[in-house]
Amino acid sequence: MWSKKYDDGSGELWWAKERFDGTIVAAESSDDNFVNKDDGYIVKTDSAGNLVWDRLINYNGDHSYFRDFDFTSDGGYICAGFVFSGASGTQDAWLVKLDSNGCDSLGCASYVGLFENSNVHQEEVKLWPNPAIDAITISFNYTCAGYLSWNLYNTEGKINKTGKVFFQKSFIFNTIELQPGIYLLQLETDGGRITKKFIK
Repeated sequence: MWSKKYDDGSGELWWAKERFDGTIVAAESSDDNFVNKDDGYIVKTDSAGNLVWDRLINYNGDHSYFRDFDFTSDGGYICAGFVFSGASGTQDAWLVKLDSNGCDSLGCASYVGLFENSNVHQEEVKLWPNPAIDAITISFNYTCAGYLSWNLYNTEGKINKTGKVFFQKSFIFNTIELQPGIYLLQLETDGGRITKKFIK
């Protein structure tokens, strides 16, 4: 019926389960090429396989792997696996409780689809005015000429709009057609991926 690929860096999905509403959750691990370690990886899609959110979860900088997961009574997720400190290290059992947004800590939901291995830092990207009226300006603290892909999410993690622009150091994002509310703008270049929150 459909086939989808998810950009988790370099990894695999071994366990997938469908919820009563048709959404799908899958988990396993991803290779973090930036720091040469593995992370637990969990992804949620809608019934058509379109990405709702994905998370990379790591324990204390060790190689971290999910080996199974299940749904919890509060709408979240429980993940079981192990962490491994290296070729000459030790292996320990690992249990992770996630909320309904796949978060293991407060504030995680503000970063829908944000990979922890991104080398783009929050302070390097500025967005104004916020709250927005008709448009917002997104600027980078460094000069980078190339293509930038963006996804606009609502607070439920559903994609509202998507697009691609060529930019150098900044670009203007049109918000005039958006309904009042809170939005998450995910930006991705060759340098990494980051998500910024704004209010309309």
